[in-house]
Amino acid sequence: AGVLLSQLIAPKDKLRFIFGLADQDDSHTLDEFQFVNFITAFVRGLGSAFGIVNKDSMPSLEVIRELGRRLYDRISVIAAERLKSMSQHDDKTRAMLIQAIKDRQKKLERVTSLDLDEVEGGMPKYGDNVPLRQVLNYKTVEAWCFREFKDPLALPYALAIERFCSRGSGADLYHLKSEEWFLSHTRPVEIPQEELDASRDVKLPDRWQVLFIRDIYELCIEEGSFQLSFSECEYGLKRSLTLDLWELVADAMHKVVDDLGGTPTFLQFLKKAFPGAQPKHLSTFENWCEQYDDLQKRSVEMDLLTEAADIFARKNAMPVLPQDDQVRLEKEFEEMDEDGTGCVPVSTIEQRWGWDTETCRGIMAKWDLTEDGCLDKGDFLRMMCPDGYRLPSMQGEDRDVFGMLLTGSIRYLSDAISNEEDLFAMSDRRTSRSGRKLKPMPFSLLPEIPDSTWNYWNDLFTRLDSDEDDHVGERDLLREGLLSQEVARRLMQIIDPEHPESFTRRGFLTACLKASNMRRAKFECGR
Repeated sequence: AGVLLSQLIAPKDKLRFIFGLADQDDSHTLDEFQFVNFITAFVRGLGSAFGIVNKDSMPSLEVIRELGRRLYDRISVIAAERLKSMSQHDDKTRAMLIQAIKDRQKKLERVTSLDLDEVEGGMPKYGDNVPLRQVLNYKTVEAWCFREFKDPLALPYALAIERFCSRGSGADLYHLKSEEWFLSHTRPVEIPQEELDASRDVKLPDRWQVLFIRDIYELCIEEGSFQLSFSECEYGLKRSLTLDLWELVADAMHKVVDDLGGTPTFLQFLKKAFPGAQPKHLSTFENWCEQYDDLQKRSVEMDLLTEAADIFARKNAMPVLPQDDQVRLEKEFEEMDEDGTGCVPVSTIEQRWGWDTETCRGIMAKWDLTEDGCLDKGDFLRMMCPDGYRLPSMQGEDRDVFGMLLTGSIRYLSDAISNEEDLFAMSDRRTSRSGRKLKPMPFSLLPEIPDSTWNYWNDLFTRLDSDEDDHVGERDLLREGLLSQEVARRLMQIIDPEHPESFTRRGFLTACLKASNMRRAKFECGR
């Protein structure tokens, strides 16, 4: 319970510790008996921590163990179904899975097995030469606990782990690499030398201090010298420095010059600034820098989305092209389409309007979505629609869906950015606890999407996917006349990140669910 409630231990490390308590043969797997012990320790440990010890409030040991057995069977079935689904992708994936299973079996054959026939004091005894038992590896149970399987029965365990984590889901922590440490029941675990050598009273930095050190490092690299003065650093960073910050970087620069001579790496410079930092700390510092760089990219993405939303709103505010004007444009198109093919070639436009070849090429490059050297009626109407008006196709429920995707994505991204920006702020500038936004509601607790809305989204994708290849691209959106080119291009980047130049049905439905803050039963959708 003490480990579970700690806000200084990363979530995966918490689980690895509890798994280790149950994994008595050090196999890094859990059989049914061990998994039941894991669930029992989880439930009764939290109950003890919160003073829930009386029989009326706490489930009996028999009930908890039966729950553990049923969960074990459930996770085994889910894991088997996922393996079966993965094996159907291609021959290479299937071969890799088969080999991984064989390797796992060989490893377990070398590990001491559970002999259920020998029991001492109500606890199983471990012996050799027992038939191979069914097990779940740590990663499978972790995936279930962290809701990767989208199993609603995992929700209480996921919430218990997330509720008592440091802000940022453990991102603030100097976390261990979970695969590199474990509890052992069979032999003493060797303590890493770096842990023995490290001082117990090591002063380590906040995120903003690491970023400041990186700014100084990059300035020194740019200037070609690590012997910059106080005023040179202020001028180069275009900010004022406190004496504490200057002492920190000045000492690091002097040590770099005295000890290394040549140009140091960023990690070497960090080590000079924080001598007590261990490799795991330096790795975390480096991760912080990468997270900050990713945050800056998302801020740019946020600005582009906001700009697209403004364009979308301005289009919505424009009046619809009057019916008489649209009829006139359609009549002109029909006159140009002398053969009745539904398309007007570029040569006809040149002759009828007297445009030069260069002008026609520019027009076709912008409006000829099929790239066949002709304009169909939709292309022609979009080209001829006067400024300050929009075509009738730029209204209605179809367009509203994409408006929802824009506003929902902006809201979702804005919350994520503001939360992370607070992590990188100086201590005196961080948002007070009362002013922080609540964490997003767990996916499993979101309201169910109505069938009518779900069916409408599916129907909309079907209509957009004219060639039935399960991909809708920017040209498909423009061809339908739903969006302007600027808005369509931005939406391509956010709807289905795995397919930035188009989006699949699954990507589209997932984006719609996220934007509407809804869920669909039996439809896997992460947050």
